[in-house]
Amino acid sequence: MPQLEIKNHKTGEIIYTGHFTSAKACLEQAVADRVCLDYADLRHANLCNAGLDDVVMRYARLDHANLTGANLSEAHLQGTRFSGTVLHGACLCVSDLRQCDFTGSLFGGTDIAGCTISGTNFSTLSAFSLNFIDTAELNGCIYHSSTGVSCAFSQPPLLLQGLPLPVVFMDRHLKIGTCVKTYEDWSRCTNDNIPADRPDSSHIYTFFRKYQDLLQQLRRNLKPSRHFETLQEGFA
Repeated sequence: MPQLEIKNHKTGEIIYTGHFTSAKACLEQAVADRVCLDYADLRHANLCNAGLDDVVMRYARLDHANLTGANLSEAHLQGTRFSGTVLHGACLCVSDLRQCDFTGSLFGGTDIAGCTISGTNFSTLSAFSLNFIDTAELNGCIYHSSTGVSCAFSQPPLLLQGLPLPVVFMDRHLKIGTCVKTYEDWSRCTNDNIPADRPDSSHIYTFFRKYQDLLQQLRRNLKPSRHFETLQEGFA
């Protein structure tokens, strides 16, 4: 069996080493040996179905790793980067996910019940499939849209599917398809103010005008954010 190493991504120092058949086996043994894996470099690692419950792995790099089906429950993952990571079917229950970076991550059947999530970043539509309502703490998270708009949320976002375009309600922003605006900006949308430089988005504005009454009613019935003032009447 080859000798494998887990290195510190900041210093290059070896955190753990041994003879293993795979990176998954190496990491699982390090967890079993109660090794502190802070700053571990696991970029592009295939960790499919890995048993990593209770792992201590803060500020690590798991960019573009495959964590499909992995068990990361009760894990200490503060500040860890999961950019572009696949997390289908992964279990992150009761884990510390504060200040984590999930931009570009792919979710689906991913369980975050009981997690502490604050200052955490997301950017994919699949992030809204997460069970945020079951988290132990949700505060100051940011969704980064593909158009460069950053949307804070400290209450579970509402994903509405089944219409011609997916709709997401966040604390102060409404996402329709690829277009993200504040509720106040959406309320000012008319036939006359569709951006001239975005003719490809005209179908989004047509969709908004068609379903505006429904969207406004849904917004009014959402629980007000615990961390932001209630929005002004108009789209509130």
